[in-house]
Amino acid sequence: MKKLVIGLSLLSPLTLTAETKLPTKQAYPINKELNKMQNKAFKKEVLASDSSKHEKNSSSEIMVIDPMTRANDFKQAYQFLKAQKAGSRVIFKLSNGQTLANVLDIDIMKGGSLVIFKLSSVKGMQFKVVRIEDITSIEHS
Repeated sequence: MKKLVIGLSLLSPLTLTAETKLPTKQAYPINKELNKMQNKAFKKEVLASDSSKHEKNSSSEIMVIDPMTRANDFKQAYQFLKAQKAGSRVIFKLSNGQTLANVLDIDIMKGGSLVIFKLSSVKGMQFKVVRIEDITSIEHS
């Protein structure tokens, strides 16, 4: 007869033989009822906590915007600001604190998730590729 030793806890290993029968969930019908009660209680708790979050802080809602739509909005805002004052600088602020000044043109990549900025600098014309979610605001001076 072969013996199998299974370590269920560090304190007491369980030795099983071929004749040993392990208790199953069906051997304990109360387990099913307990699981049902725990699941219902857990669901109620989750639902209650979710609804209380929304009641306390309604400004935490999330709005999903298509990247292409967002990129086109930035491009239209850029064109509007550029047309408002002749010779004014359009400045984009990024989430990392960086600013992109002297923006000459904007190109949107096919998927809309990347924007290419054409910048005028002392070194000549430069290009900067930025993720659409990194742009926080646009202003002109």
